[in-house]
Amino acid sequence: MSALRMDTTTTKFIETDEFGRTKKFTLFSCGRPWYMAFHFAWINFMLAFCAWFAMANLMPHIKDDLKLEGSEISNANIASVISTIIGRIFIGPVCDLLTAKYAMVLLISAGAIPVGLGGFIQNGTHLLLIRTFTGLCGATFVPAQVWPSKMFSSQVVGRANAIVAGWGNSGVGFGFILLPILAKGFEKLEIMDDGWRGAMFVLAAVMIIVSIFTVTLSDGVPKKIDKPKSSFLQNVRDSTSVLRNSSGVILSPACWILVFHYACCFGAEITFNNNLNLYLFSTFGEKNKTAVATTNEAFYEFEVTKDVASYLSGVYALSNLVTRPLGGYCSDVMYRYYSVPGRVALLGVLLLAEGVCLLAFMPLVTRIWPFILSMMIFALTSQAAEGATYSIVPFFKNEHVGMASGLIGAGGAIGGILFMLMIKLVEDSQLMEQKSLHIMGGVVIFSAFLCFFLKMPGQPFLHQIKKTENKCAPNTEVTSQNNDKLRKDIKMPLSDFGNVQ
Repeated sequence: MSALRMDTTTTKFIETDEFGRTKKFTLFSCGRPWYMAFHFAWINFMLAFCAWFAMANLMPHIKDDLKLEGSEISNANIASVISTIIGRIFIGPVCDLLTAKYAMVLLISAGAIPVGLGGFIQNGTHLLLIRTFTGLCGATFVPAQVWPSKMFSSQVVGRANAIVAGWGNSGVGFGFILLPILAKGFEKLEIMDDGWRGAMFVLAAVMIIVSIFTVTLSDGVPKKIDKPKSSFLQNVRDSTSVLRNSSGVILSPACWILVFHYACCFGAEITFNNNLNLYLFSTFGEKNKTAVATTNEAFYEFEVTKDVASYLSGVYALSNLVTRPLGGYCSDVMYRYYSVPGRVALLGVLLLAEGVCLLAFMPLVTRIWPFILSMMIFALTSQAAEGATYSIVPFFKNEHVGMASGLIGAGGAIGGILFMLMIKLVEDSQLMEQKSLHIMGGVVIFSAFLCFFLKMPGQPFLHQIKKTENKCAPNTEVTSQNNDKLRKDIKMPLSDFGNVQ
């Protein structure tokens, strides 16, 4: 069932489905309610990921100023991921109850407090506490995925979710570049001796400003629903109902297979974000200090200093700008011709390619340029798999999307912790090396074959895939010239097409 809704910024009508979700996706539109929600989702998410890893990005400055030990830094990193897991589990039902918009605002505005307080830390204990609470910013991933799922129909939701997630994840890369520059700016201007403290204050202020704009300029749902004011008791009953309905997700095998899939792609990405810098320097840095004799070898070798290793790590994180949206777009294309099993098939292929890269390619290269190539192939496959995973999530029942997003998002963080613990157990150096890459690759390849057992509600298994005519309905835009005809056809005054707060 389709309907026509007004884009309140352009006075055009756009075709929507029975839930009020638009069947059209235009990246640079600012139409309300759909596209303003989309843009505020990725802006908030990008800012949140920058805040989550802010102290990690500034750690060279912080470590020297506070004389921190390596164990103190490691414990703080693990604590930040654990709090993210807890936050992602609990924020899902909040999205179902309050809408993803207000769940996002709650996390961003509350997260600004520990980010700002991070500028006052004096020791390792303070660092542990601040990173624990800033880790809650990582839970914004859940509302960032639920919000577009409520705004875009099944034909286009894959690319919308993937772009939000990809652009949001790139906040880590921007943090690697911008926060140290900001810190150096404070020091050069002699505003403060410890410029990293000023960088934390500025980031907290930006978070507060963005949360205010999010409340005033975006919408949580695409339809106007006139509800009578609820009593406190009724709100408690609604909360209980949301939790009771969530049992359908918790008992769903499809949910837990997707949890494992996301642990294998996003968990691997978290592991690389924490270890890639040291891996590049320890593997290629010392060796490349030796002068290279021949011209042919010079093409493959260059000196990998600490700064170069950090830059390459930032490039890996920034690749999310392209790779994750690409996964969502390709998933939408597969859905167009093969329905939901097509999305599952794409996810399986990407996971298989990611595992092969980890198992057979990356651990074996001994030259920096081939390793960079393998690193970017890994980034493409793993990050595209993340986009493909979340393009499947909206096919849970509408009332279960929030809980499913929370559980699957938490699975990604859990995967990161498990991979990092595995590295500590199997590597004598406790750093990412060949043996750990081989194990990660084997686990990821195993996860790819689980796609054959993934069945979404009301959808066939992967082995039942067949070509369909599940093509996107033509986008419908109606300008003011056709308003008279529209009023006759749909028998509603234009005032009834207003927006929802």
